[in-house]
Amino acid sequence: RFRQLVNSKFFDGCAIFRVIPGVVLQFGLSSNRTLQAQWDAQPLSDEAVAHPDWNIRGSVAFVASDTSPRGTQLIINLDDNPNLDDKGYVPIGRVVFGMPTLASVYSGYRDRPQQAEIRKRGGEYLQSEFPRLSRIVSVRQVA
Repeated sequence: RFRQLVNSKFFDGCAIFRVIPGVVLQFGLSSNRTLQAQWDAQPLSDEAVAHPDWNIRGSVAFVASDTSPRGTQLIINLDDNPNLDDKGYVPIGRVVFGMPTLASVYSGYRDRPQQAEIRKRGGEYLQSEFPRLSRIVSVRQVA
């Protein structure tokens, strides 16, 4: 699923809309409402993972929720977060380099941006209400 999102350029321009300093950052809701709706219509089917990896500093995981299947949102752990291991956050990769850059993204809004509003109003909501959010310029597969 991650490779599909990367290769379709889904993450290009995505805001890092939730940042808890020293803990986690979250991204993966498109500013393009139509594009987000298309991906939301294709939720990721979960498979049981016998021995999941740990949510350690630098690990990347799809967001888990009791109320909805995994979709397009991901977190990057800015520190070890063992509390997420039992909550279904199964890491799919790790940041190899660039952690200092991730630790410096704008965190002033913390978790104030509302996911429902991002889905409803897209980039207009984020730009008007949260203009200082850090954004992902582009993502590409290199190996």
